[in-house]
Amino acid sequence: MIAGLAATLPAALDGGLRGQSVPAGAAHDVAALPPVSSLFATVLGVNPVEHLLSAGGDLAAVPPANRATLTGREFFPELLAGPFHHGLVIVFAVAAGLGVLAGLASVLRGAAPARPARPIRPAGGSVDVAQMAAVGGELTDVGGGSVEAAVQRDDLA
Repeated sequence: MIAGLAATLPAALDGGLRGQSVPAGAAHDVAALPPVSSLFATVLGVNPVEHLLSAGGDLAAVPPANRATLTGREFFPELLAGPFHHGLVIVFAVAAGLGVLAGLASVLRGAAPARPARPIRPAGGSVDVAQMAAVGGELTDVGGGSVEAAVQRDDLA
């Protein structure tokens, strides 16, 4: 997002401010500010133009009609819309590219390994714990009682 704003916001700010009769030097100084501050001001719903231009006295040099436009509710959001759109295009393009890369990595990984078959219980009802540990992993908790009782209750899956 910041890369998209940094690429297009300075020119948009400079052109928009100069179009409202802001002196070229002041417009250039405001346009040179980091784009993160403009993005943050937008999230807060603040129009920073009045604050930035009044600090150097440049806002007083602007005709009253243009001053009202600059400090109004529409100028800054409309000025920021194009660069913000450019930033979103970059963000979604990168996200789509990473999604395709993840899908490709998943396909190249191959099929999931086969799960081991469930051990067959001997006819006598007794179970060799060593054999069960080798096939299904280590047995640590069978819900109370012996392993043989758990197998007969069918607790081991």
